[in-house]
Amino acid sequence: MGNAPILDLDALVPARPVIRIRTSENREGKLYELRVRSELSIMEIQRLMRLSEKVEEMKGELTAESMQFLMDSIDELLGIAIAGDYEGELKEALTLEHKVAVVETFTSACLTPTPVKQAKARKASTGAR
Repeated sequence: MGNAPILDLDALVPARPVIRIRTSENREGKLYELRVRSELSIMEIQRLMRLSEKVEEMKGELTAESMQFLMDSIDELLGIAIAGDYEGELKEALTLEHKVAVVETFTSACLTPTPVKQAKARKASTGAR
């Protein structure tokens, strides 16, 4: 046996989904990793869910005030979603449409219930124990 580890924690670094963002300065594009659910704190997940719900509610009724809230919320979501630094060059390069596309991709992947949660929800809805 010797020095064989009794616990191997290389699973702490999950495989992250990757998106490519092309800009006028970088036609080839740069790859950015999106964080995965297991990397997020409970507070971040709750914040994501609340912001996502609020953004969905506001889509139909855009005023100048709600548009500013929407823009700020999308930037906050991107700050949570993109692994690494979202501020600066990347933030300035993305249009609103691009930002929304990244947020939708991230939230659909991150907030989608896991198979275990889906099974628990089915069990709860049918009253099974």
